[in-house]
Amino acid sequence: MGFLNFLSFLGVCKSSSPNKRKLLIFFIIMLILLIMEVAAAVYILLYKTKVEKLLQDIRENVGNLITVNYGKNDIFTTAWNQMMALVKCCGYNGYKDFSGSPYVTKNSQYPKFCCSPALERCDKETAASQIVHGCLDAVVNLVKDNTASVVGVAICVIVIEVAAMVVSMILYKK
Repeated sequence: MGFLNFLSFLGVCKSSSPNKRKLLIFFIIMLILLIMEVAAAVYILLYKTKVEKLLQDIRENVGNLITVNYGKNDIFTTAWNQMMALVKCCGYNGYKDFSGSPYVTKNSQYPKFCCSPALERCDKETAASQIVHGCLDAVVNLVKDNTASVVGVAICVIVIEVAAMVVSMILYKK
């Protein structure tokens, strides 16, 4: 954002200057910036599908890690608790990831994130009856939602940059 402010200030200074070469330099800088932004936007859109594919590919492995380590490894358990609290999800694929985990074996209940917060206990039947999505689905939805916002802002910025380029060319032609 600071770079765009600097370029805007540079454009205003150049437009008041009688030197047309400076306007042309401003136009070229804006054109290069525009090309880089469009390339980045295309890359992000392509990368989004790669992220979704990667998340799908590791679905089984992460579920197995939860089954083996949740309740056994404190750092792992804390990290997953923070993730589930932040994203409001249960496990990677859902509550079944915790079946047979040291946590469920020891406590005879599932993590509280797999059930409604109003419930005191979260056993297998309760977790199965709840509509709490796995973190994979929640993260994919989060990425999709934020990608749309970023693309919207990028389009607005591109429109403003194109307008600045048009104005600089009009001033250059005078």
